[in-house]
Order: sequence, then C-alpha cells, then structure tokens
Amino acid sequence: MFSRSNKGIKQQQEFVEITQSSSIIAASYLKNNNNNLERAIQQYFENTKKSQSQDNTKYDPKLIKLYESYQDSENNQLISIEGTIQYLEDLHIEPEDLESLTLAYLLNSTKIGEFEKPKFLKFWTSYKINDLKKMSKFIKDIHHKLITDDTVEIKSTDSDGASTASFKNVYEYTFSGLLEVANQNKIDYVLCTEYWKLLIPILINRELKQEGQDSTIDERESLIYTRLNQWYEFLDIEYKQHVSHDKWTMFYLFVKDIIITDPSTLKDYDEMAAWPSVFDEYVNYLRENELLQ
Repeated sequence: MFSRSNKGIKQQQEFVEITQSSSIIAASYLKNNNNNLERAIQQYFENTKKSQSQDNTKYDPKLIKLYESYQDSENNQLISIEGTIQYLEDLHIEPEDLESLTLAYLLNSTKIGEFEKPKFLKFWTSYKINDLKKMSKFIKDIHHKLITDDTVEIKSTDSDGASTASFKNVYEYTFSGLLEVANQNKIDYVLCTEYWKLLIPILINRELKQEGQDSTIDERESLIYTRLNQWYEFLDIEYKQHVSHDKWTMFYLFVKDIIITDPSTLKDYDEMAAWPSVFDEYVNYLRENELLQ
C-alpha cells in the first residue's frame, strides 16, 4: 500500500518539477495516462501548446475590468500579493482563512497569494460569473462541499474539462502553492506547521464525524490534538529540518491512519512500512519521553 503511494508521489513530484505545474494537474495527467510519467508529461506540453495557439475565448468585459482592478501595476498578467489582499477583502475573506486557500486551489495558483490572468478569466468564465457577489457565494459553497463531502466536480483552468476534487487535493495543492522558486522541493518546517494547524483539524473533524458522536470520540479527539502538539514540539525541538513533498503528503495519511485511529498507543504504526523516516523519529521521541501509553 505505502510503496505504491510513494511511487505515485514521486511521479507527481517529478511531473511538477519538469512542467512547473501543480500537484493537482500532475495527478490528473498521470491518471489519464495510466501513471505513465513520460506520456503524461508529453500530453501536458502538447495540450499547453494547443491551448496557447487556439484560445480565442471572448471574455466578458465586466470580468476583464474586475481582473484589471486588482492586476499588478508592472505585470498585467498577474494579480500579485497586494492585489490579492484587496481581492480577498472585497470577497469578505480573511487572508488567513481556509477559504483563501480554497480559492487559490480553484484558480490553480502557481504560488499562494498570486493569481494568473488566463486562469482567473477562464475559471470564472466557465461558471459564467463576473462579479464579486457571485464569486463570494461560489467560493463559500465549494469550500463547504470540499471540507464536508468526499468529492466535488470543478472545471479546470488548464483544459475544457472538469475534474473531481476533494479536501485531500486541497491539502496536497498547498505544498506546491507554498513553493517560492523554481526547482524548490522543500519547505521550512515552521511554515508547514502553520498550514498543518489550519488544514489538519478539517481532516480530524471529517474522520470523527463519520464515526458518529459519543463520549469516547470526545476523549479521543482531545488526545489526537495532544499528539499533534507533540508532533509540532518534536519538529521544533528535535527535527528542525525542511519538509519535502513526500513528507507533507504522507503526513496526511499518518494522521488519518495512525493518529486518529489510535492516538493512545499508535498501535497501527509499522516502522517496517514505507513511511518517511521522520515518522520513525517522532514515534521514538514519544517513547523516549514516555509520552505513549
């Protein structure tokens, strides 16, 4: 199970590094090409070239004007951080709110805090939305579905089709969206911690809700958050290293399959499975400090 996940993660990472796209696009192209990395990359560049040469879409002047009100003064193909902050304010979304991350995911932002003109125009055009009020309602509706339902269908900014998205996709996108420069493949653990504290509670709520409500769940939830806080302490005290895409992605599974399942003893954790070594170090940290029951 885990070896297959690792292979898929590495393929996605290589796809992203070569195409400078996102993990969402990587997953879609790999799936469409039966996980053949070479064919997936070839198809991506063929589609990109075709899109650039044939995109004669006539965009709504009202939508274009809206975009231009936020565009960067020195680069009209981009809404940079200043424009994004104003855009979020006009949408009544706080920059630190998870809805802002959902918006970045929907518009397939190469970098969180920035929006590219072609993607912005194409996405909102595909839904026939051209004003802030409708955008705000759309974002809130999709955000609610992503954090409460298993999947939701969204239209792509890179093709004329649609794809099935889930909260896990938003989680995986976040890593690529936080990368600052080309060829960067790791993120500072402090920044990762900030986003884990934003994202992981959604995962916990989803998993526990599926089990139903009772007193044992309340007790377990408290211990789950204790384990998470111990993870953050371990990173800050012992680990102090940057986090790779593989570790970021596998942490989602570690929380879902190990911590949430049994936060008391982490009994399902198998050191012989293909977990990143940092999880071995974390579990040993708990044992050495007599923090496991």
